[in-house]
Amino acid sequence: MNAFVRHPTPDLLQLKTGDLLTAFGAGQPTPGPGSAAALNGALACELVMTATKLTASRVRDVERLRMAEMVSSQLEPKCLLLRRLAQRDTDLFAQVVSARREKERAVDRSMKRRHADRARRRLADANDVLVQIARECAEVAKLALVIVKHVWGGAKGEPIAGISNAIAGSLTAISVTFFNLRKLRGKRARQVHTTVESALHEVFRVQAAFMQVVTGMQRQVHKTLPQQLEWAF
Repeated sequence: MNAFVRHPTPDLLQLKTGDLLTAFGAGQPTPGPGSAAALNGALACELVMTATKLTASRVRDVERLRMAEMVSSQLEPKCLLLRRLAQRDTDLFAQVVSARREKERAVDRSMKRRHADRARRRLADANDVLVQIARECAEVAKLALVIVKHVWGGAKGEPIAGISNAIAGSLTAISVTFFNLRKLRGKRARQVHTTVESALHEVFRVQAAFMQVVTGMQRQVHKTLPQQLEWAF
């Protein structure tokens, strides 16, 4: 992947929450779904981090504490990376849009081709970022699945929400990659297609594991619900 560079696009993480949400609904190409996917993953990271910290402060079991520490140490760099990827997606797609607009304005055919080539290159770079977002979100979801069985009881909701957000982020990034692949050609397109197919299979496995967690909670409720209803009257 190309090095992270600065471009004249808004610094998403410096915006107030309301302004950030408004930016996504402002009717502009950026920030778009790729950045939203990365921010979903970053939010998932933070939710799971809270669960590990609450567990560390409330639990005395050595194995559970070790698990919380391991998950926390692996999540910290992913939190930072996903934040950066959110901005990187916005920066790159802004360049795609700029090149496409330059192509529309150009009169000379050679200039039109030059801008079209630049748009395709930046779109390919953006697809690389999307695939990385998809993979990182899937990894966050897997870490959340590991910890959900070990967290302090009062912190179960955070990793559950983290898994949901991370899976959503991964599937969003994968879906947008497939959409963009229609406009790419050649060896790089084939490479991205192979990579994103692998990412899709991975997130499906994570999703299936998560559904087992959800149905397990559902069965527990079904066992205790009759008694709960009796106490309600």
